[in-house]
Amino acid sequence: MPSIAAVSRLTLLTRTPESESGTEVKATGGVIESVRETGLSPGTTVEVMDLFFNIPARKKFLRSEHSEFMAILDTFTVFALGNPAINFRLYKDNKLVADFPAGISLRERIIQVHGPEVAEALIPLQINTPEIKISGFITGPEISRVNRTGQYFFINSRPIKNLSLSFALLQGYEEMLPSGRYPLAFLFFNLDLSRVDVNVHPNKKEVRIENEREVLMLLVESVRQALRTKNKFPKKQLTESSFCPKREEYLPTLPFNQVRERLDYNQTEPPKFGLEKKEPRILGQFQGTYIIVEWEEELLIIDQHAAHERIMYELILQNIQSARTPPQLQLIPTTLLLDYREKEVLEEYLPLLEKLGFGINDLGRNTFSLDAVPSFLAEVDPKQLILDFIHNTMEKQFPARTWEDKIKVLAAGLACKSKTIKGSSLLHPERAAYLVKTLFQSQQPYTCPHGRPTCIRLTNEDLKKQFGRR
Repeated sequence: MPSIAAVSRLTLLTRTPESESGTEVKATGGVIESVRETGLSPGTTVEVMDLFFNIPARKKFLRSEHSEFMAILDTFTVFALGNPAINFRLYKDNKLVADFPAGISLRERIIQVHGPEVAEALIPLQINTPEIKISGFITGPEISRVNRTGQYFFINSRPIKNLSLSFALLQGYEEMLPSGRYPLAFLFFNLDLSRVDVNVHPNKKEVRIENEREVLMLLVESVRQALRTKNKFPKKQLTESSFCPKREEYLPTLPFNQVRERLDYNQTEPPKFGLEKKEPRILGQFQGTYIIVEWEEELLIIDQHAAHERIMYELILQNIQSARTPPQLQLIPTTLLLDYREKEVLEEYLPLLEKLGFGINDLGRNTFSLDAVPSFLAEVDPKQLILDFIHNTMEKQFPARTWEDKIKVLAAGLACKSKTIKGSSLLHPERAAYLVKTLFQSQQPYTCPHGRPTCIRLTNEDLKKQFGRR
C-alpha cells in the first residue's frame, strides 16, 4: 500500500468491529495529509485516484484502457477465488461488472467466476501429510483449455505462479488429455512458512519451496487419486485396429474447394525468386508431416500444417477486409457461458467476428448464443473455436492495440484452430501439389502466422557442401 500511495491520491477508511468509530487517512503522493475519526461500518475501504499523477513518464507507458482493465480483472478474479468468505465487487465506469457475495464455499465461488459448465466437471481434491496439505478442485478431462489461463495455485493463501506445479498437475492426468490441452485447477497448498521463500520476485507471485520435489510428487498422486475416485480414467479396449489403423484413416477431407475459390493460383502470377521458376515437382512425404518438393535447383521441405495455416490465415484476412463471407446458420444455436474475463475479450473482438460471418448474440448474464459461422469454418466445432481463441488472447502479454493488429490476432487465432492439415496425415499427391502452389501465392509464404517457418530451402550448392562435392 505505501507504494500505491506514493503514486496516487489515496483514501483509507477502516474500522474494527470492537471500535465505536472508524479512521480516515488521506495521503497524496506518499505524504499523509490528514488522519481523523469518522463514522463507519466495520471493515476497510481503500480508494485510489489519479494513479501516477506525479509521475507522468510512468503514466505515459500505460497500455490501452481495455488492456489495463483486463489486468485489473485478472487480479480481481484471483483474489476472489482465493477468498470466498469475502464479498468482492468490481465496477467499471460506475457500472457494476461483477458481484461475488461473501460467506460461500470455494465450489460456489468457482461457479460464480467460471460458470455452471465448469461446475459440472469439478472434482474435489484433498490430501494431507504431516508437512503438506493440498485441497481444492480440478476439472475432469472433458473441460480443458489451450493454455494454462484456468489454473490457480495458492500457497498459504498467497496466489502464486509456478510452472513446476502446472507440469505436475498435467502429469497427473497421464494420457487423458490431448497434446496442447490443459485442465482447470483451483488448488490450495498449506506448507510450513519456513520452507517457502516469497522474496524471489518483487511482485511476490513467484516462490521457492524447500521440499518442492516432495510437493510435486504428492500433487501428481493426489490428482490421479481424485480422477480415479470419479472414474475419469478411461478403460481402453485394445483391438486389432488399435495397432493396425486403416490407410483411409490417414487421408483427411480438406476444404480445398473453398480455398481454391478465394486463392486461385491460376489467376495470379507465380512468385519470382530472381529467375522464372518451373512447375514444382512433388517428390513425396516424410513422416506424413513434411512435403518434399523439387523446384529448379532447390529442394524444399515444407511443413504441411504450417503451410495450410498460412493459407487459412490470409484467407481469413481477405474475408474480414472484404466482408464477403457468407455465414452458415446453425440448425441449433450454441450457447456460450463465459466468465467475466472471457466476456471482456469476446466483446472486444465481437465487431470483427460479426464482420467475418459469426452470428453472436448477447443474452445477458455472461451468456451468448452462437447461431452462425463463416462457411469456410463450418466443419470446425464453433464453440471450441471461439473459446480457444478467447483463451489464447487472454494469455498474450502485449494485447493488440490498433484495429489492424486486432484483425491479425483474430485471423491468426482462427487459422490456428481451424481444420488445417495436421502432422502425420498422408496426402494424395494432387492435394499436396495444390497445397504447395497455393502456399507460394500467399503474401508471406515462408512463415506461418505465428512466425514459425513453413519450409526449409536447400540449394544444389548446399547439398554439394554437405556431401563434400566442392
